[in-house]
Amino acid sequence: MDRKAFMNTLSSQITDWQKELTDLSARAEQAGAKAKTELQSQIKDLNSRVDDAQSKLKQIQAVGPDAWEDVREGFEKSWTEMRSAFKNALARFKH
Repeated sequence: MDRKAFMNTLSSQITDWQKELTDLSARAEQAGAKAKTELQSQIKDLNSRVDDAQSKLKQIQAVGPDAWEDVREGFEKSWTEMRSAFKNALARFKH
């Protein structure tokens, strides 16, 4: 995947995650006290991950063509972990 396509994919995923977090926040407001506390904690963690993803996306945009491959390889690992965290959190709270 070339650099532009990679950045577009990441940007789209970040947007999707932000929408999911908005939905989770709405659910948290409707949940009971214990569930609300759990949801808010998870939302805080996921928001932090989204912030990290946005920061990394900016890093990718800023690096030169020579450093692009090195940055991408490191970012793909953290991106995989982030997707897994989101998937697990969303699956847990969609029920």
